[in-house]
Amino acid sequence: MNITLDNITTTGGMSVTRTHRPADGLAVGRYLVDGLYANVTERKIPTFVNADVTELSDKDGMVTGVTVKIDGKEKRLRLNQLCLQQVVSVPTWKWLLN
Repeated sequence: MNITLDNITTTGGMSVTRTHRPADGLAVGRYLVDGLYANVTERKIPTFVNADVTELSDKDGMVTGVTVKIDGKEKRLRLNQLCLQQVVSVPTWKWLLN
């Protein structure tokens, strides 16, 4: 995946080094998002943003799909993997399908 967190350090009141960061010391969050998104793109996994979930489908207590509204059109998606992300009170939903 080309994500390496080999700089182990302390942060915010830690007495023991246990925070993993990239070698250049960048904040880990953005580094992980960029690395994971590059992996998703490389694998050609469809990603949808700014989609409103209107219904969840389930079987035996497990989510098997969603109905979403994207650009005013509803789509029903069957899922093997689902990643939901909400950033700073603005809903940004991403579905990773395979």
